[in-house]
Amino acid sequence: MNPSATNDALDRIEIRDLLSRIAIATDRRDWEAFAACFVPGAAADYGETSSGTIDDAVAVLGPMLQGYASTMNFVGTHRVDLDGDRGIAETYVLSYHRREDDPASDDIAGTRYVDDVVRTPDGWRIGRRVAELLWFRPADPVTPA
Repeated sequence: MNPSATNDALDRIEIRDLLSRIAIATDRRDWEAFAACFVPGAAADYGETSSGTIDDAVAVLGPMLQGYASTMNFVGTHRVDLDGDRGIAETYVLSYHRREDDPASDDIAGTRYVDDVVRTPDGWRIGRRVAELLWFRPADPVTPA
């Protein structure tokens, strides 16, 4: 087997694992673990929600998600284009947001992430993230009994 093909496959697995760690950290609201998936000061564009650095994003996302009882992010379709120690990862995520006021209903979002990834001494990290909300379906309104 070609050693560079083996390395390429391992890099892809590590990048996929990185993106899964972000989803898990978000669901656990572990913002330290979330931020550790990015290079310090990484650019992060979350559209209307936040634009700036990853620290700016965490400052907005943390309080925003406190309004939900819980979240569950499913990392779905994913591809990565590698060029040595850099790459671009494109990932689609379904996010379920369990409403605090109605635990029987979920807001659901479909989001596309485009991440510039870079190999660091600590492994693959995101140097720049662009999040594009593709669609959002609010929970059905609560009807009083």
